[in-house]
Amino acid sequence: MIVGLILAGCGAGAGAALAALVLGQGVWMALLIYSGTGVLGLLAGAGLVALRGPTGSCAVSRAHRG
Repeated sequence: MIVGLILAGCGAGAGAALAALVLGQGVWMALLIYSGTGVLGLLAGAGLVALRGPTGSCAVSRAHRG
């Protein structure tokens, strides 16, 4: 799970850096965009996983049994 979040953040950052380079930004700006987008993507993904709740856990199955 953690590795998937890290890879998703890296992929989002790489895509944003490539787009910045294509649009004419410098290499240093592309590296800044890569790291910033990667970190924000990783934090957003971790936040979504944390906020979705305990699906499939014992607490949920007990609540449905009544």
